Formats: sequence, structure tokens, C-alpha cells
Amino acid sequence: MASENYLGNPRLKRADTKVEYTPEQVAEYIKCSEDPIYFILTYCKIVNIDKGLIMFPLWEFQKEMILAFEENRFVICKMPRQVGKTTTTAGFILWRVLFNEHYSVAILANKDKKAREILDRIQKMFENLPQWMQQVAAIFPLKWMTQGARSVFLPDSFAAQEVAGSWETGRTFAIIGAWLVVGLIWAIRSFKWERH
Repeated sequence: MASENYLGNPRLKRADTKVEYTPEQVAEYIKCSEDPIYFILTYCKIVNIDKGLIMFPLWEFQKEMILAFEENRFVICKMPRQVGKTTTTAGFILWRVLFNEHYSVAILANKDKKAREILDRIQKMFENLPQWMQQVAAIFPLKWMTQGARSVFLPDSFAAQEVAGSWETGRTFAIIGAWLVVGLIWAIRSFKWERH
């Protein structure tokens, strides 16, 4: 019997694992999707140098950062080092990609090590979410776009390490194609010319 874990990680479910949602979980998912601060305070865990893995206790200025990120396209934060701005941003990025299917994120830093560190913080938060909340991400196109990118850039020998044991090229194209059709229909129905 195949493991239900992703690449042997007991904190991650395989993408094709069936999950039954309770009415309470659905209500909680909706509440989290509407409020990034609630989501971070309730579900995101961080590594504390003294206490280990703890819930993310947001300071007031971190809540203000999150609200600024949500309400504005461009935000500049002038802050000293070591106040938690990177971890706060990681929590916000996780919220965005989990609850907004039409959202992409690029992590840019002055050194590749720093970019990997930010990605590691996001991954750590994701791994420590309840597994029913993790599973929702598998229906969005980002998972399948990264699957397709891995199949292009990684050697064929890596395919055996994937959840399904292959690149699932046909399934990837079908799901991305379905999202493309949905997006196209939505764009055609919602687009309107504005004359000024």
C-alpha cells in the first residue's frame, strides 16, 4: 500500500489523498480566506530560538504590515534588522497562495541563500498547517504549474520521486488547460471597455 505522505514527510499529505471536510473545517477555511491576520495567528507556526516550534505571535506593527500588504499593491517597509519582517512576509505569502488561486509569487533577494531561507520559512509554516487545510492547495493551478516546471527542468530520473511516481504530464496539461478555459470564460464575461 502506497504511503499517504508526500515524499515520506509525515506532515504532508500526498496530492491525491482524499480528505473529507467537516462543516466546521469549511467554515474555518472561509474565515481564514477572508482574514490573513486570523489565519497567521491561528495556524502559522514559526521556530523560536529559545522555545522551538511555536504559534506565530504577531506584534501590532506586524499586523499593520499585513494589512498594508493586503490593501496596497506596492509597500515599502523601513525597519531595523531582526524585528520579524521576513517571517511576517512569509506568513502573508503563504496566506496569499493558499487562498487566492490567481496569485503568483516570486521571491527575490540579494543572495540565493536568503531567497532559499525565505522559501524555507514558508515551507515550514505550510508543513505545520492542519493536513485538511494543506489539501486545498492541490486544486489550484500553482501546484500543477510547478509540477510541469519540474518535469521540464529536472532529469527524467527524478520522476520516480514524485508522489505518483511519474511527472503526470497528461494530468498536468489537463488541469492547467481547465484553469485556462475557466480563466478565459471569466475574462470574456467580466471584461468591459472603458472610454475616458
